[in-house]
Amino acid sequence: MAEGHPTSIRDWLEIGADGVVTVYTGKVEVGQNIRTWLAQAVADELGVALDAVRLVMADTGRTPFDPGTFGSRSTPGMAPLLRRAAAAAREVLLDVAAERWEANRDDLQVQGGRVVHPETGQALRFGELAQGQALAAVVPDDMPTLPRASWQLSGTSAMKVGAVALVTGTHRYASDVKRPGMRYGKMLRPAGFGATLQALDVRGAEALPGVLVVQEGEANLSGLSGAGAAPPGAAGLASVVGVVAADEGTTTRAVAALRAQWEVPPQPAAGELFSYLKTHPADEDTERRFAGGPQHVAGSVEEGLAAADYTLRQTYTAAYIAHAPLETRVAVAEWGAQGELTVWTGTQRPFGVRRQLAERFGLREEQVRVIVPDTGSGYGGKHYGDAAVEAALLARAAGAPVRVAWTRDEEFTWAYFRPAGVIEIRSGASADGALLAWEHHTYNAGPAGIRTPYEVPHQHVENHVTRTPLRQ
Repeated sequence: MAEGHPTSIRDWLEIGADGVVTVYTGKVEVGQNIRTWLAQAVADELGVALDAVRLVMADTGRTPFDPGTFGSRSTPGMAPLLRRAAAAAREVLLDVAAERWEANRDDLQVQGGRVVHPETGQALRFGELAQGQALAAVVPDDMPTLPRASWQLSGTSAMKVGAVALVTGTHRYASDVKRPGMRYGKMLRPAGFGATLQALDVRGAEALPGVLVVQEGEANLSGLSGAGAAPPGAAGLASVVGVVAADEGTTTRAVAALRAQWEVPPQPAAGELFSYLKTHPADEDTERRFAGGPQHVAGSVEEGLAAADYTLRQTYTAAYIAHAPLETRVAVAEWGAQGELTVWTGTQRPFGVRRQLAERFGLREEQVRVIVPDTGSGYGGKHYGDAAVEAALLARAAGAPVRVAWTRDEEFTWAYFRPAGVIEIRSGASADGALLAWEHHTYNAGPAGIRTPYEVPHQHVENHVTRTPLRQ
């Protein structure tokens, strides 16, 4: 198997006595339909029907480590891993059947969830063969899989796994998780980005029936009450405040009843954003971490422009863009009697959120379990466990499971954004169209792909890391 991945077949799949194949993957289903495609890949290798395959996805207590579901990597990355595991399982089952029958292994076939001996008519179901330690075998790194021409399911149209539940509304998402004794939580949000809490009167909130006000002081929590570790560019808060109640309506009223005084730093106006990005460089540490500074310099841009017959200068801008997932951030957190933490949440990085929670609450990673039910989209906007940290913080104080669900307002204000950026280009060309000069500066737009693929004698290509006013 690939470096860093488990090597045992049973880390990736199990075959039950009923012949159902249970497959384990750390990937997340966020609407891209990988549950169906990965099931097709496994079913092909084992020669079973699609409905004989069940996927257990994105559960840090049950599935192998996975860096996350992003970059359209699930199909090209995970499908080959699962194919090799399924192919290795197929070979083990053939070996077991050959030994049991004292038959020539090359005479055996897999058909419909069974190993069959065509000459004798003998057949054994996978569930009978897989008992005991049979699938503890290692998946060879060079495990061959079926050639594309032999695929029966992959690449063909198939009903989406769970389609009936989806269209009838019975499919359960992260938002649908409920736990015994569960209460509801909501955080107090600051009055502006980077604001610090100066004073707080909680009497109005505490006067509401069953309301618990939770306060945690002196924490740098990324501009989100309780959000924990955050991407660079996040603003800080001096205190974390939230409420817990028996229902969401009461939590909304309780937060509205809190009387908070904030110190809000100057906020750049929308019309000032791009000049702000150009005039507010990041600190040296952030610049080092995000590849700031000169990227490529050759010759003299000024000389190239002077020699050019044609010159062009242009500035391009890109605004912040919200990811706007259909399902807002949501989490249910529950603490165990031994201090262990279980969180159900919608995230694209369950193992990353496990680490975030462990660091935030001083736990070992094995004390934290993150379970990701199918999630209503992410678009790259659910890499961090904002709601998970908030729910865990409130649940610890309340001594009961707590659910935190962001409102659409919170999603559009306090979630991280696709970065805004400024791109400035000066260029010069000769009369025959050859590029002589190329100057390319990006501000907050990142260094990816900014080098020109053309041979230009005079170049200055540079990425500038800036101090962004919003999380990104």
